[in-house]
Amino acid sequence: MTGLIMLAHGSRVEETCETCNRILQDVKRAVAFDHAETAFLQFAKPELGEVVDRLYNVGCREIVVFPFFLFKGHHVRKDIPAALARLSPQYADLQIRVLDSIGYDPKLVDIIVSRVKGA
Repeated sequence: MTGLIMLAHGSRVEETCETCNRILQDVKRAVAFDHAETAFLQFAKPELGEVVDRLYNVGCREIVVFPFFLFKGHHVRKDIPAALARLSPQYADLQIRVLDSIGYDPKLVDIIVSRVKGA
């Protein structure tokens, strides 16, 4: 089984977590994974390790992590790989693949242009 983790930064503002979960629900309708959950790097629950453990315990032996970050900053380059490296020894038969963060995408330009024109 394959699981998807949409890993966001996290915030103490509950609305941000709700937005992440809403986005994940739409992603789940468009892309087939056996299980999919949101996790947060800091300031919110569930944390990455908790979600990896939950997916592993339901039978996922492959997990795809999508860093829901715009830029490849410190969290994407350092913190996420370090967090996953700390988890690896606990799950010898688990394959974790980390996708690229969002980065540049013309669709983002379209969204920004639409919002700016409406200002």
